[in-house]
Order: sequence, then structure tokens, then C-alpha cells
Amino acid sequence: MSDKKEKVIEQEAPKHSQDELTKKNSDYVFQLRKVLVNEENYSEQEADEYVESILGEIIEAQRKGMPANRLYGTPRKKASDHIKGEKSKPASKFSILWLDNSVIFAFLLSAMTCLVLLTSKTKSASSASGIVTVILMSAEFGCPWAYFTRWMSQPKEERASWLKLIGVIILGFLGLLVVTGIAAIIPPAFNPTFDAFIYLVLAALLFGAHYYLKRKYHIVGTIF
Repeated sequence: MSDKKEKVIEQEAPKHSQDELTKKNSDYVFQLRKVLVNEENYSEQEADEYVESILGEIIEAQRKGMPANRLYGTPRKKASDHIKGEKSKPASKFSILWLDNSVIFAFLLSAMTCLVLLTSKTKSASSASGIVTVILMSAEFGCPWAYFTRWMSQPKEERASWLKLIGVIILGFLGLLVVTGIAAIIPPAFNPTFDAFIYLVLAALLFGAHYYLKRKYHIVGTIF
């Protein structure tokens, strides 16, 4: 019976509308949304959802004669405070960070390979830049860098020791040497080097994939 009452109360809870805002508060909400989308990589839907979540608080303060800029500070400060609060939450899943960092390194390697193929008179310099090599090296180096990214996003009191961090990075570099050695003995038929244009297209797709992951999972602390 009590559960039914709670559901009825939830259903009857009033939903606030931006039409209730004063002109000053309406402009504040507009500027806050703009900062979240343009500067903090929020999607429009995510920005709208956040604005909706604080609308009741703004209207309640408005009824008491307190505008939003007095309640929160400037829109940029409010956005910054919100992002800091997000960063204090548990870091993104390690698998997501690993994937994103692997995509970043694959983008960099693809772009570098494209540049080498365009500027080199012979293709011998690109023999170690086959597509399989790019994939293996990116996946391997993305792992320790994901650990570093997660380490940086955690509160200082929750971080592992510097010694452990350095150890993980060293192991990452050693693993990179192993992967490079393995890639070097893969027959060219299984590790082809494509035309520069293919690597250019691949780099563009990977760059887009990185920003998609960054927006979707609010990943912070990456190279870019």
C-alpha cells in the first residue's frame, strides 16, 4: 500500500518549466547550456538533462528573490563546479579508457604512416607500419596510458603510489617492444601497408571515434 502511495506522489510531483523563469534566469540557463555544449563537450541532450535537474532549485531561489547568478555564480563557474563534481565520481571503466586511448594512438600512428608514405621516396620506411602493426601497437600502448588517465582523474587520496604508476608505464614500454618484435616477423601478406590515402581516411575516422567516445562517456585527462 505504501509503495502505491509513493508512486502516486511521484506521479503528482510538479514538473518545472523554463517558462517559469525570469528573463535574467532564462538567459543564465541559456548561457550555462552553451558552456556545457561548446566548452565541456556535452551533447545537447545531456546539457538539457542537466539544466532540467537544477531547474527546480533555480525556481525555488527565484521565488525568494535570489537570481541564479547569486545562487551559483557565473554560468561558467556553475559548469566548472558541475564538471569537478563529475570528476570526483568513480572514474570511467578501465575498458572504456583503454579503448579510447587505443583509438587515439591508432589515429596518431595512422597519421604518421600517411605522412611517411607521402614524403618518402621508397616504401621501405613504412614496412613496420602495416595495418596489423598499427592495431597491435595501439592496443598495447593504450593499456598503460589508460591506467595513467584513470590515475590522473582520481582524487589524490585515492590514487595508487607513484612507484606503481611508473612500474605500469615501464611494463607498457617493454610490452611495446615485444609487440613491435612480433609485428616485424608477420608476413607482409598478413600485415599489409596500404596507400597513404587509406591511412588518411583511417586517421579521420579514428579522430571522430575518439570524440564520440569522449562525449558519450565524458572521458577526461586524455591527450586531446
